[in-house]
Amino acid sequence: MEKLTRENLYSLEKYAEIRSQFRAQIMAHKKERKVPIGPHATLYFEDRLTIQYQIQEIRKREQMLGLPKKKLVETGYYRLERIHDAYRKYSVKETSSNDRKTILIAPSWGPSNVIESYGDELSDMLLNAGYNVIVRPHPETARRSRKLLNKLKNKYGNNEAFKLELSISSDDSVLGADLLICDCSGIALEYALGTERPVLFLDTPIKIKNDNYAELRIKPFELSIRSEIGNVLSPEKLGEVPSVIAEMITDTSGYKQRLSELREKHIFSFGESSKISSEHIIKLADARIESYQERSV
Repeated sequence: MEKLTRENLYSLEKYAEIRSQFRAQIMAHKKERKVPIGPHATLYFEDRLTIQYQIQEIRKREQMLGLPKKKLVETGYYRLERIHDAYRKYSVKETSSNDRKTILIAPSWGPSNVIESYGDELSDMLLNAGYNVIVRPHPETARRSRKLLNKLKNKYGNNEAFKLELSISSDDSVLGADLLICDCSGIALEYALGTERPVLFLDTPIKIKNDNYAELRIKPFELSIRSEIGNVLSPEKLGEVPSVIAEMITDTSGYKQRLSELREKHIFSFGESSKISSEHIIKLADARIESYQERSV
């Protein structure tokens, strides 16, 4: 899937016709893209579709109030840049002689996610294959499925090769893992495009909260890019996971090159987001100050 461009936007006339239906679809889509992190804060995870909605609403509001068109600044993706920079520093410092590869299991949340469906079986399989295993559940899974996570902890907690990570405050497991096992979580993009290492997707049922999503004719970016940043494996072939992982890990240089090219293709101004954002904000502030000074003379 390409970047969202002006050509992808509905005309004002067309958007006026479909606005109510489009908004209802977006609200259903956004419901599963937020994570409460306390009584006063909630994280929202944007994607191509939610950004399109914001742009369409801005344009509609401009038309309704006769406002000038907003300038949309292609700033980039700061969190991805931060992970990429952290991994470059980590890979230079890392001198461990441990030959065991590390697999990170970090899926989305919901009844069909990888941990809920295959966490025990996957952990057992990977540990027996000689891998270090880090299980990092989504915060909602950690909150809603404590019984399952306690079961994993009790069963594998004494194994030095196993780690259950219940906090997402650190990126250490993302930096240290040689491969990520995921379903359709956004962490796949940050891991693959940030560290230039592959993702193995287990093709579990996708959470669909909006039955009319197909009418938008937009395939979610997280799904469309899966086969490009790794492999997609049917759960029916779960027993093949160790061999598939071994094959993927041997192609480290190939993935590094391909993922770097994908990042260049899909991400605005990589490495420059802070600079572009700050320069634009300063430019706006200077213009506002200058306008105020002129009116005060």
